[in-house]
Amino acid sequence: MTPGDEAFENAFRRADVGRLAGLVDPAGCPPGVLERLLRHEDPRVRSLGLVSLGERVAVVGGRADACEQLAAALLPMAMSAAGHAAWSTQDTLVLAELYARLGPHAPKPYALADRVPSRRTAGLPVRVRIAWLRAEIANDPTHLRREPASEALYQAVRDTDIAAACRPRQLVAELLESGDQVLAGQSLRLAREGLHAGIFAVALVRAHLVRLLDLGAEHALGSATVVAALTELSESWATLEPLPPHRVSGLLTAAEATVRPEVAEAALTALARHGHSDDRRQIVGDPDLPPRLRRRALELLGALATRDDIRELTALAARDPLLFGEPAVTCLRGLHRRGHFVTAPDVPAVVALALADHAIAPCEIATILFTCRQEMFRLLTDATADDPSWPRRLALLVALAGQGTGDAGEPGELPVGDVITCTLKATSAPRPFLEALRALRHTAAEEAVLARLAAEPATVLRTLEAIGGRRTVSALRDGLGLAALESGGWRPAIALRIARRGELPPRHRPHSLRPTLADWLTLADRTRDPAQTPTGDPAPDSLSDTRTRLVRTALRLCPPPLSEAERRTYARFTPLLRMCLAEAATWEDDGQDLVTVLEELAPTLPTVEKRAVADAVRALPGTAPAPTLTLLRRCGAVLTRADLDQALEAAATGWSTAARAERVAPAEVAVLREAFGITDVSLPSDTRAWRVQLAAAVRGPSEAAKFRRAEESRQGASRPNSRHALAALADTYCAADPVTRSVLLDWMTALQPLDAPPWTLGEAAADDAASAAAPSRTVRAGDLDQPRSAALRARLLDMLDAPDPDRRRTAATALLKWPDPDVRSAVLRAYLHGRVDLGVHIPADVEPPGLLAALADTGGAEIRYERLARLAVRLDPSVLQPLVPRLLERWQQAPQAVRPVLDAVPAGTLAVILGDRMEAGAWGFLDLLAGRTLLRTPALTEIRRRLRAEGREALAESLRLVDGPLRDPGAERDDAHERARSTAPPRAPDGPSRQESLRLARTGSPDQIRRALNRLAEEHPGPHTPPPQAPTSREAPDDPELRALIGELLHHPRPRVRLHAHRTSRSLFDRETYLRHTSTLLGDAQPDVVRSAVRTLTHAAWEPAVPAVVALLGHPHPAVRAAAVDGLAHLGGRAVPALRHAADHARPDKRSAYAAVLDRITATQTDQTRDSAGKPVQRSSAGR
Repeated sequence: MTPGDEAFENAFRRADVGRLAGLVDPAGCPPGVLERLLRHEDPRVRSLGLVSLGERVAVVGGRADACEQLAAALLPMAMSAAGHAAWSTQDTLVLAELYARLGPHAPKPYALADRVPSRRTAGLPVRVRIAWLRAEIANDPTHLRREPASEALYQAVRDTDIAAACRPRQLVAELLESGDQVLAGQSLRLAREGLHAGIFAVALVRAHLVRLLDLGAEHALGSATVVAALTELSESWATLEPLPPHRVSGLLTAAEATVRPEVAEAALTALARHGHSDDRRQIVGDPDLPPRLRRRALELLGALATRDDIRELTALAARDPLLFGEPAVTCLRGLHRRGHFVTAPDVPAVVALALADHAIAPCEIATILFTCRQEMFRLLTDATADDPSWPRRLALLVALAGQGTGDAGEPGELPVGDVITCTLKATSAPRPFLEALRALRHTAAEEAVLARLAAEPATVLRTLEAIGGRRTVSALRDGLGLAALESGGWRPAIALRIARRGELPPRHRPHSLRPTLADWLTLADRTRDPAQTPTGDPAPDSLSDTRTRLVRTALRLCPPPLSEAERRTYARFTPLLRMCLAEAATWEDDGQDLVTVLEELAPTLPTVEKRAVADAVRALPGTAPAPTLTLLRRCGAVLTRADLDQALEAAATGWSTAARAERVAPAEVAVLREAFGITDVSLPSDTRAWRVQLAAAVRGPSEAAKFRRAEESRQGASRPNSRHALAALADTYCAADPVTRSVLLDWMTALQPLDAPPWTLGEAAADDAASAAAPSRTVRAGDLDQPRSAALRARLLDMLDAPDPDRRRTAATALLKWPDPDVRSAVLRAYLHGRVDLGVHIPADVEPPGLLAALADTGGAEIRYERLARLAVRLDPSVLQPLVPRLLERWQQAPQAVRPVLDAVPAGTLAVILGDRMEAGAWGFLDLLAGRTLLRTPALTEIRRRLRAEGREALAESLRLVDGPLRDPGAERDDAHERARSTAPPRAPDGPSRQESLRLARTGSPDQIRRALNRLAEEHPGPHTPPPQAPTSREAPDDPELRALIGELLHHPRPRVRLHAHRTSRSLFDRETYLRHTSTLLGDAQPDVVRSAVRTLTHAAWEPAVPAVVALLGHPHPAVRAAAVDGLAHLGGRAVPALRHAADHARPDKRSAYAAVLDRITATQTDQTRDSAGKPVQRSSAGR
């Protein structure tokens, strides 16, 4: 016996699954070893044997001899155990896949059919039931005759592989003859796969496709299947024998094209591929045909037309550039590939199309006009400097330059960069020219670009990065220890000091520290043993905390995405990462990074390790650090309702009560969308009305259940689409109470089972049949469901002014997807004037350069400045600059409405614009600059000197001037002269002003907030820090602004900020204010924070908090419930009225919690009375 055999026998005898997994190599393991594992009495060892068999099958692939050997030796035994509940759910799924792969190779396949577990009575998850049904069909196609039509059958057939079928030809025939539209469509897929795999002959597949076309012509098949058949007939293998046109031409009539436009497009493509010379020009010019079909006909002309047809084609497209512009360019590109180039006389028409339709890619125009690039260049540059079409012209010029403009000095050189530079000097809208020069990297334009620095600072700086000044090479390195590691190499002692200090290193450090990942993880792994740590720290708690901080540091220095080497490094320490999962719930962003790292590792891990990660996720004692559905899926786990509940709980962790509506709701909706495969879809009007009814029905579980029953009783088209219903249910979920949420999840699971493919095959077939039976209509270019056209543009713009708000919203939503700047400008104008209410649904890229400046001409309508402020926070601040003069005028009339918009403008830019007003002594405008950091300039220095000379010291101090990195060497001397001239010498500020500190405390990062609070606390003359659990009532000067700030920060999304704000309240305010702030934390998302607040309030005997503490008896976390019980017991009689009130109004199954606390209080009071009764002398003494 070899040492390896002996190790295997010892592990086999002890049922050591971990050791066996390392010893068994599925690629070369003999069947006898697998048989022994499958026969072992320990279910974990049998599971390892089944997993190893599955991996062995994956290794041998489709080799018939190997599959036959495995099927004969092991499959019958594994199948026998399946009927006796010997396998877990995960193992049953593996066994189903083995049956599908090995069943056809078994000596007697029919003998295994009796050993298949009952799919309907075993209570298996949907995914597992589908796998078994798929295996049965692959082994016996006649099973289709006995299986009733259902979504599970459709999903099983969709996942069937033709190469794994026992009798593939019979399987395809059974599907086609079933008479079911979905199954017939799957027969097409399997026939195509069989053709490409060499299983079926070309003639067989072609006959099958023609048969499908015949059924489609009779409307016996859905549109999707007919389209798929036509698409396959358009492939090269099918065009070797031309298809008779009469089999397809009937699908191109106006009636057919209106009812099934996608079928008509596929038929048109098939005719073109088979070389039939239909008159496509007639189709393009027929207004009775759907616009999309006419566009497609124009595109396909590129395969047949010649250069003599170009003038006619461009004239045809010029009738409606929005409708025909893109297909015309596609047609010309096809001509270009075939050597039929555009000539100079046709260039103006092509350029006009490109200027009219912004959806045409500039690179396509530059390609097809490259042979006439001189003429194209002349046409594009023939415009005045302020022509509104310059942004589009510049895009086309940049694309032309990308094709190559010739060498300098050659006759064919195109001076694109020089022309743009010259026009930049004359234009009043320089931003698009600057961005074009940046794209071209035209270094000769540096002087002209620098001249625009004051007017367009942000855009100029971005341009200079490409053509002028040096890029920033490195950032400031904070953290002395990390700098030592970067400069002196890896030193474990320094690493431990870094991990154990107060704050962890900042996230996303420079790339130079990523190679130390293995060192950090190795050090963290060694902290399991005190003897292996550099300090030899023996304390277990200290070691656990150090290990945690080392792993968090590694995640911060090397966050996802990972390189292949980093992925391998993390994979070596997977057990360490699993161990940290339980503690990562309090890691904030580091916990999210840990889950993301495991998600990247999961596909590369061995099966046993994948299951270990999945088990660790499901065994977490508390909340997961982040939603884990993706991680579980990548580990191959079969998702359950418990997994979904865990992910939803993780999404709700880390946010305070006030932030829940803003932060938690999107996170929970994101989990539901991931779990049920919900994508962003445009909801029809009837579904939006249904969503309103649903929102009203989720007020309680009974109403929601009743609404569901009513909806499920509706038939056919009266019921909303399941994808739309899922999206509505997910969006409504956050507004429901916990019990109603469970009802909604049950409903969503019925519409789309967890971990199953999209449950829509049957629904799609029914919708297809319903649409085919619907009465036809005449499709017009202006219909809302048609492609972009001049008619549709005019209709949508008219709808923006419609009296019906729903029509205005529909038009705005559609127009926002258009690339044309004037169209988007119209939508934004309607939004800012209050005609449409789109809010955050306006995408961030709808404000092109100069767009908001054009809105200054309102035509007499009033701008809703609160909406402009909402947009301002998402814009490049320089985009707002052209609006500043108008905003300043409005600010004098309504300062509160306009101030948020002006705050979004960079302080330096605002100071330049206000310069003339401040020089004239209009000091009121200084309020817009107070507390904001400004670069010291001679003009601002002079303004501050004048303020001091006039005795306006406070106003002068509000201007925070800082020195720039390129300050003149003589500036210090000038400052000294300025101070000498000042009547009131300036007091150099030690740090940020109070207003700046307040602003940073509200909007800064966690570290900035902490420092700002410390500065404010130092300035505030509050009482000294009171002793624990007994805050003093010492009075302090009232500061409403600071008190309101602390109240806001107690709802901050970061727990660290909330706790620091609470500590600051303790040191600054009186006892009443501090305890009121403490009661806010009773609604915190962190259980430890809630427990601490309960102890503080109950030991302080603050009675206003008693009802809230009583409500915590129903908290989902047991530690919080225990703290509430102890706190109420400490309060004693003070808590009894609130407890009795809660018990009287509680559900019968919840009253026991309140009764138990009342009994405890009563028992405690009774014991105290008995003790007092036994000691009369002490009671008398106490009374005296």
